[in-house]
Amino acid sequence: MFAFREIFKDKLYALAGAGDTDVFTECFNKWTDTLYLHNFLITNSEALEFYSLSRVDAINKIISEAENFEDDLLEIVADENVSLDSLIFTPLHKNDNFETPFLQSKAYGAVETPAFLRLYAIRLTDGCYIVVGGLIKTTLSLQECEEGKLILATLRQLANFLDENNFEDSYNISELIL
Repeated sequence: MFAFREIFKDKLYALAGAGDTDVFTECFNKWTDTLYLHNFLITNSEALEFYSLSRVDAINKIISEAENFEDDLLEIVADENVSLDSLIFTPLHKNDNFETPFLQSKAYGAVETPAFLRLYAIRLTDGCYIVVGGLIKTTLSLQECEEGKLILATLRQLANFLDENNFEDSYNISELIL
């Protein structure tokens, strides 16, 4: 069974994490933590090659991107007249569109330059999104890294769970919100 935390009522939720946290908050906390990023870039040196940056430049870029990404996302989600469709989230798979039930979606940390950061979510029928995870992109496809494979599996599991239990919109999932 899944549990969610509310980021913004009827628009954005996230899988509950350990304790009082959620995956949305955990992602942005990691992406702005210099020590975490330093260790990540040592362990995942291919990211530096992927973006052609030094470790220090990559850390600074990721932190800046994360801060802007979170600020922009929260500002957009707070506007009741704006949908997250296309403005923030896009379909993860080429042949999907916003009419696809339990749409697997992604959001990019930056628009104008190659983005380091990605958030992944399931879209409900009313345009509400449930964030299942995020990562620092180091490979061309999600299937090429373990973290990406885990996110893909979580997206599938959550979509199946929601479908099987008729949780179609933000109203239906209210009993799963902590």
